Amino acid sequence: MSHVELSSGACFSGNCSEDCCFQQAGKEVLQIERNALAQLDQYINHDFSHACEKIFNCQGKVVVMGIGKSGHIGRKIAATFASTGTPAFFYPSHRS
Repeated sequence: MSHVELSSGACFSGNCSEDCCFQQAGKEVLQIERNALAQLDQYINHDFSHACEKIFNCQGKVVVMGIGKSGHIGRKIAATFASTGTPAFFYPSHRS
């Protein structure tokens, strides 16, 4: 998990309640996430559409591969596909 440096506004100087500090931190995290989501817009292009079409039109099972962190995420993607009606399984890419 990454560490995010939050601003050191008045709420963090001990001048207000703990409740206010948590609220301010929560609002800052949401703004950071909004900014990150806005940057994803550039990746919704022809490649994205092509990948969606391939998965949507797949006649067999969708094979998801990965190793390490991408493997962990791949397992979750395959499980999500399978649980929502798209036959899928995870195959670790380090196997030959």
